[in-house]
Amino acid sequence: MPTAKRKKKAAKIDLFKERRIYFTAKTTPALVKLGPVKYLAVSGAGSPESESFQSGIGAIYAVAYTLKFLKKAEGQDYKVATLEALWWFGDGEPGIASAGQFEAAPRESWRWKVLVMVPDFIVKVDVERAKKVVLAKKPQPAVTGVGLERINEGRVVQILHVGPYADEPASIARMRELAASQGLTLAGVHHEIYLNDPRRVSPDRIKTLLRMPVARAQPGSSRI
Repeated sequence: MPTAKRKKKAAKIDLFKERRIYFTAKTTPALVKLGPVKYLAVSGAGSPESESFQSGIGAIYAVAYTLKFLKKAEGQDYKVATLEALWWFGDGEPGIASAGQFEAAPRESWRWKVLVMVPDFIVKVDVERAKKVVLAKKPQPAVTGVGLERINEGRVVQILHVGPYADEPASIARMRELAASQGLTLAGVHHEIYLNDPRRVSPDRIKTLLRMPVARAQPGSSRI
């Protein structure tokens, strides 16, 4: 007797594999051209060890995993991407004035935007639905600030930094040197992609992809 065919399960999307250019770099600086991608995002201020930053991470992951399971139930499954963050200093949103200079500013003056990349089929209504589910379980003020953004960094200089976060200035200096050698200047904010969990590896094995947008330097520019 013939039996009904089972509905084919949708393949799980792995953004790390499908968009490797966004998650891979060498330990020598290189110039790369990137296109626009969607992110969950939440902004705040304070050092990486501050309570506000940790709350931001908790909020974005709560929304990211809730969103993933809601979409999986609709037949669109994907793997939650790794954590990323933009870092700058000063008031308001990031600007070119703080490009490549945040590391010299007092840590308590740093501003940040935590990011988690999502597939293109994610839309604002999906994110708002996921936030409502999260907030219904437990009130978390930071969750209300999570939104959906499309970011297009364009041409960037990037490098894989292996080692403690405190040693990043040496890698950033190499990024500046490469940009300057190509007649370019920093034209955006410092972007970090966290490729492994610092709680599970020794400090010398932490892997962080560092990235900064660049543009053609203007005559007399001394930004790098």
